[in-house]
Amino acid sequence: EEGLPEKAAFFFAEAAKNYPGLDLKNASFYRLGWAGLREHRWKEASEEFSKVQKDSSLYDSARALAKESLKGELLPSKDPAAAGVMAGLVPGLGHVYLSRYKDAAVAFLLNGLFIWATVESFNQDHDVLGGILAFFEFGWYAGNIYSAVNGAHKYNRKVRDDFSNSLMDRLDLRILTSKKGPAGILLTFKF
Repeated sequence: EEGLPEKAAFFFAEAAKNYPGLDLKNASFYRLGWAGLREHRWKEASEEFSKVQKDSSLYDSARALAKESLKGELLPSKDPAAAGVMAGLVPGLGHVYLSRYKDAAVAFLLNGLFIWATVESFNQDHDVLGGILAFFEFGWYAGNIYSAVNGAHKYNRKVRDDFSNSLMDRLDLRILTSKKGPAGILLTFKF
């Protein structure tokens, strides 16, 4: 919950190793599975959930999560390199690949206008103006490529986060603890 999954995974792994006879071991495997889900390590999360033993109250939830987490490997994604190459070939084409049609139109029109203005400036022997426009066009062109690559990364991150959050929203089993140890279990269903 603090956003330190590596640190949490270390402590849960230590708890599973050092307390093999207690239900804390199963709770540790369960939390390691959730840490894997939050890090988008689908197979590793499934393996951790699968380690929860049948006699644990977490077993049913862990089995369902082990199965569901593997679906994360099948999530749709966009290739950032392909988006960048497309944007480099034709400004805006990388955005079309990402289904961001307004951004594609703006990139195409803006780059097209700057290229046209630059060429016209040089044709009319306005070399200084042509150089200034070419400088700005290079910035717009590079920005178009950067935006397409960044958009692909954002798309992939959103798909993964939405999937992880949907698992948490559908079935989240939390272990309530006190200073003396486990105090209870909170089970939440959302439809």
